Amino acid sequence: MISKIRSLLLPLGIAVSLAGSLSGAARAAPPDLAAAQTLVEEHSKLPSFTPPGAPFDAPACMKGKKILTMPVSSANPLTKNIAPP
Repeated sequence: MISKIRSLLLPLGIAVSLAGSLSGAARAAPPDLAAAQTLVEEHSKLPSFTPPGAPFDAPACMKGKKILTMPVSSANPLTKNIAPP
């Protein structure tokens, strides 16, 4: 008897929630397209960049030097405890 009631309540609950969401969508306010367009235009501009210092010749500065790179991966059990700040 309980399983019969549950089998009837599930479709009823789904129907009620769908009806509520559909009726709520019909009452929603129209989107403010002008505000959205203003926001898009504001964030579509290229950012300005000010170099932090005088330009330099990187290859000349690094001539005869080496760079050591140490990859860190969560797949490596030795580095699993390294967490980003």
